[in-house]
Amino acid sequence: MHRRASARAHPHDRRLRAAEAPDRGCGDLRRHAERPCRDLVPDPTIRPGPPGSGSRGVPLLRGGGDGDVCAERGCRRFRRLRQAAPQRRLDPERAGAGRHPDHRRPPPLPHQRDVGQEGAQLLARARTDPRLTQIDPTDPHAHVFTITRGAPFLPTLVDALLDGRLVGDLGRDPLALAAVTIYLPTPGVAKELAKRLAARLGEAALLPRMIPLGEADEAELDLAAMPLVANAAVGLDPEMQKLERRLILARLVQSWAQAVDRSLLPIDEEVPFLVPASPADAVALAADLEGLMDALTVEGLPWSEIAGAVEAEYSRYFGLTLDFVRIAAENWPRILAERGLTDPVSRARDLVLAEAARLTRERPRDPVVIAGSTGSVPATAKLIAAVAGLPHGAVVLPGLDLDLDAAGWDAIETGAGFEREIAHGHPQAVLHRLLGPGCLGVARDAVVDLGGHDPEVTARAALLSQALRPAETTDAWARLDGTARETLGRQGLAGLAVAEAADERDEALMAAVALREALAAPGRTAALITPDRALAMRVAAELARWDIVAEDGAGLALSRSAAGRMARLSAELAVDLHREQGDAIPARIIALLAHPLVGLGLPRGDVVRGAAALEIGVLRGPAPAGSFQGLKDALAVQRAAPHRHQPRAKQRLGDRDWDLAATILDQLEAAFAPLAAFAGSCGAEAAACDLVEAARLHAEVCEALLARPAEVAEPIADASLNCLDTLFDDVRNLVGHRAEADAALLPGSFDDYPAFLTTLAADRTVPCAGPAPHPRLSILDPLGSRLMHYDRVVLAGLDEGVWPGKTTTDSFLNRPMRERIGLNPPERQLGQAAHDFVQALGCRDAVITRAAKREGSPTVPSRFLQRIRAFAGEAAWAATLDAGRRFAGYARVLDTAPAQPRLTQPKPKPDPALFPRSLSVTEIETLVRDPYAVFARHVLGLDPLEAVAERPGAGDRGTMIHAIFGRFAERYPDALPDPAIAWERLNQIAVEAFAGTADTYPELYAEWWPRYERMAAVYLPWEIARRATLARVEPEIFGRWAIPLGPETFTLRARADRIERGADGACIVDFKTGAPPSAREIFAGFSPQLTLEAAMLMHGAFDGFPATNATPDLLYVHASGGRKPFVPLAVKPPKGDPRTVAEIVEEHATRLRGLVARFMTGQAAYTSRPYAKYAKSYGDYDHLARVGEWSLGGDGEG
Repeated sequence: MHRRASARAHPHDRRLRAAEAPDRGCGDLRRHAERPCRDLVPDPTIRPGPPGSGSRGVPLLRGGGDGDVCAERGCRRFRRLRQAAPQRRLDPERAGAGRHPDHRRPPPLPHQRDVGQEGAQLLARARTDPRLTQIDPTDPHAHVFTITRGAPFLPTLVDALLDGRLVGDLGRDPLALAAVTIYLPTPGVAKELAKRLAARLGEAALLPRMIPLGEADEAELDLAAMPLVANAAVGLDPEMQKLERRLILARLVQSWAQAVDRSLLPIDEEVPFLVPASPADAVALAADLEGLMDALTVEGLPWSEIAGAVEAEYSRYFGLTLDFVRIAAENWPRILAERGLTDPVSRARDLVLAEAARLTRERPRDPVVIAGSTGSVPATAKLIAAVAGLPHGAVVLPGLDLDLDAAGWDAIETGAGFEREIAHGHPQAVLHRLLGPGCLGVARDAVVDLGGHDPEVTARAALLSQALRPAETTDAWARLDGTARETLGRQGLAGLAVAEAADERDEALMAAVALREALAAPGRTAALITPDRALAMRVAAELARWDIVAEDGAGLALSRSAAGRMARLSAELAVDLHREQGDAIPARIIALLAHPLVGLGLPRGDVVRGAAALEIGVLRGPAPAGSFQGLKDALAVQRAAPHRHQPRAKQRLGDRDWDLAATILDQLEAAFAPLAAFAGSCGAEAAACDLVEAARLHAEVCEALLARPAEVAEPIADASLNCLDTLFDDVRNLVGHRAEADAALLPGSFDDYPAFLTTLAADRTVPCAGPAPHPRLSILDPLGSRLMHYDRVVLAGLDEGVWPGKTTTDSFLNRPMRERIGLNPPERQLGQAAHDFVQALGCRDAVITRAAKREGSPTVPSRFLQRIRAFAGEAAWAATLDAGRRFAGYARVLDTAPAQPRLTQPKPKPDPALFPRSLSVTEIETLVRDPYAVFARHVLGLDPLEAVAERPGAGDRGTMIHAIFGRFAERYPDALPDPAIAWERLNQIAVEAFAGTADTYPELYAEWWPRYERMAAVYLPWEIARRATLARVEPEIFGRWAIPLGPETFTLRARADRIERGADGACIVDFKTGAPPSAREIFAGFSPQLTLEAAMLMHGAFDGFPATNATPDLLYVHASGGRKPFVPLAVKPPKGDPRTVAEIVEEHATRLRGLVARFMTGQAAYTSRPYAKYAKSYGDYDHLARVGEWSLGGDGEG
């Protein structure tokens, strides 16, 4: 798939900053700082981030070297700068082994597979060199700093760097700053630092070399390896593609699952033993296996450690998973060797270790800074130690707690060896380990604080330090002076508001109000920080009421993006077409064509119009055959059907509409041809399909679906398409070299493909790229908020299970096993969540939100809030709650509308000329029970649409029964043949009537046919006995009665199920498969069908029946096929009613004239459901009449 333009250009960092320059050429230096210049030569030592990480590295301009930075000859401004500035040439000793002397051309990447003896020794040394694990605390060059909580990290870092407090005075040399190397945690932090440096510098200068490490604990192990390759002195194989790695492991999981039969295992049902049931499950479980592999790699633990993880009490079932992990461990190195690749996490670790070894060996004189990293990954901790030991090295730690007393600090980690206990849930646990003797070996008192000493910030930091101190030392609270503790609680919570909501919806609105209030002040910045992405989406939606566009910095899973939904819909449609699921295909097609990205090579307007015609003409009503040919045949039938017999919605379709519908079917069939052919070639076995090959062909399907007309040159502006392109490109790469290694990378059934694709797409993140977001607003997850600073922060989701989240155990190893082999326990995540919380709460103006219920279940406040409340005291905590109630009040007012008058029952009175001059007897019943329905249908001209792929229901069954009885009576109107012949003929008619249902809906046929047989067994004897007294039977007879009403005439229509001619007169029979009306309903006039048909018969409205004064008999037949399968019910007066049937017939005829006359003269209103007792439970037009809002039985005010 070709690349498509993003909705907004990606913001590149600039390393060049200059003052205003009037000179022109390729543009002044300020313009270089604001937008990319096509002629800038990038630094050869900076590489993009790893594939799939979304990192582009940090573009920069070199501060040294011989080449011009801007190759365009007209850039006079930069030439004068270069001539005026001192030209420094880096000697080889300071340049570093990895730098190429010609800075205009990047050096070749060392992808050779033979590392060599020297390289192997260097890498081994990097893993074991004590200088990389511990530094001499007396070393005068060992500089470890911190920026305390609450102080803006990046602005403080910029000040310390430029003021000389960090790496010494840089002087006024505009190229001096370029000699500084800064390692930062993530690309986002590097970009933000570049912006702040550019804003701070008042003259032209080159920015430092910034390398994003991408390190943020085990969940973010995707180190930016490429920038370190240029400095690596060892050769490394290229890393394995992430998708290939995941699928190979999934294949191993799949093979293992096929060999395991749980029913044969002595395992209790409650044991959470995971065996994947589908390829999608295998891919998901492979992700857990990746996590275990990566954890071992990051911690530097060999696979052999797993052997000692299982004790006797776990051997029953964990022994099975252990066997599988051993198999994976034994096969993984062989798989990598066969492909000439290396594990991506192992490669990233080796690169960081190689960089640490290089710094230790060369000890460069240029300043080197590593800032913002906590050293949670051991390899990064060694890099931190190497930087700290450099002559001009500096380590800047984020939020080291300098307020905690020695007893609290020492309690974070106690004991040694097997007796060691670590408070993993403490915010300082990772930094404690980093400063400890196993890493830096630096006393906490020796760490220099670069932050300011703002009283509010200092009080907040001291409060958090005390509130979250290790639980074993909370007895220190009691030793504090009461007044001092109260003062600290009051001062530390100053500027903090806690808003407690009833549920997630109210919480989102409160958070949105808090953000909106901050943005109302000019220049103020605000951020929402929450680990709950669903809550972030709610807040963004609430902000939209003020036209504030909020973009979630955490991005969106590809599976939930626009392109991901389109891909999933097309995959599901392909499976339904393969399985010929006629009931499901219409809904899939409607959803796919409604997707805004689908073009099919046509203008989008034509797609919308053709899709509507296809839906109305073919997809609504009975489902066509489950194929494109079946859809085309149904389209041809509907288009050729007589126009007057079609519903009015179809009558409105013109030739252009039908042509577009046919074109869309042709385009869809052509688009899905690759997948259809592939699915047809797959066998019926569960593993007969190569799902990776299916994904490759699916890319062609998506390309055809996304096609635009040739005259539309502008690409689709949607970032999710680029992410989908990348996924399919990775699939193509796998397929390209798959033949060399595997016959099928991941086998499965074609039915498994949609779930498989969704699982792969869920692992990809799309940067939100909608309309331009508000420039002073950010929505971030805790990871993305690290080191960032805002004027107001809203911390949302402070409930247990959200922040902090629930601790999850490994699918392969439980908690004791992980601890036994040296892996970090799940509580490590709690400590990281606590550190993020403390850092974010350092902001002076902070708002915390939580919900009393989530998903309908009560919640518990976050343990962080409980600790703060316990230390600060109820008085100080109540003040924060009072401050939060202000936002709750705003939220209530926002959605409190003025009192609205109660909605009344609709009673429209249109022009009397619009009243229909002809109605059927069933419509007269509707006019009596619900006049509004007649108004909507005949005056407004609205017809209810058929359901999509409508399944036959009770009405269709009734139609078949009527058809059977009617055709049988037509065949024998005068006399019946012998009972055997009559039974044979009746059965033949029934089989023909049920044929369509039997073929298309066998499950309905299995239910309906036995009911018919029970009914027929009673019907035929009844028919034989009744015919003995009848002269003739007239089935399905149509009649029209013209009723003069002043100057106009009203026509009443009817189709009687059956009129019998007998010696004593006529009888009108009506078959009901449902419950017939009661005698009281009939005599009250709410079911006047038979009585009006009797009046029509008496006035000669039916052909062959002359007018007569004799009232016919009226008979309902309840033909249900149930316990009483066939019950004749003669119409008789109800108990206590003295009127006869003849009187009721005459009365109904008189009332009909009066009713119609009132509507034709405009006296009557089309009232909605005037008689609630006799109204149907649901009408086709109740939603238009808004019955639920005004009726007593609705959910509205009534």
